Amino acid sequence: MDTLFLSNIGAVSRQDYRVYTPDHLKVSFDIKQLIGDYQLNAGYRFQKFYKDKNKYVQFARKNNFKRRTVTLELSKKRWLGDHLFEFTLGTQRQVEFKKSMFSLSFTYHFTHNRYYSDFSPRDSESEFVDIAYPQTQQWKDCGE
Repeated sequence: MDTLFLSNIGAVSRQDYRVYTPDHLKVSFDIKQLIGDYQLNAGYRFQKFYKDKNKYVQFARKNNFKRRTVTLELSKKRWLGDHLFEFTLGTQRQVEFKKSMFSLSFTYHFTHNRYYSDFSPRDSESEFVDIAYPQTQQWKDCGE
């Protein structure tokens, strides 16, 4: 079992680029856990939007609008020959709106016999490659 912890802090400026009056701030925390052939992802995101003089966004930002989102995702990757298939089940909850979203996805990666050589080291697809798929290490190293 391996774990990856991620965090992110950001500030988004307004159109006038004044740093001391940001459009919104955001903070996120994520954990990615490899459990055998499965990957479990959990995350929390907080965003705070500040009042805006723009009349088109005022209706959404009357009182310094806040958004909190909790996510949970379970995925499984499966190699069949030289073809990579990925199945993902996920849920997302927006706390302020008391709304949930559920998703089910199927992804077919067109690897063309190159395995993980087309995925960059920063790509989320290759986070646990060396651990979960040690047999692909030789293809990843030679870049074929």
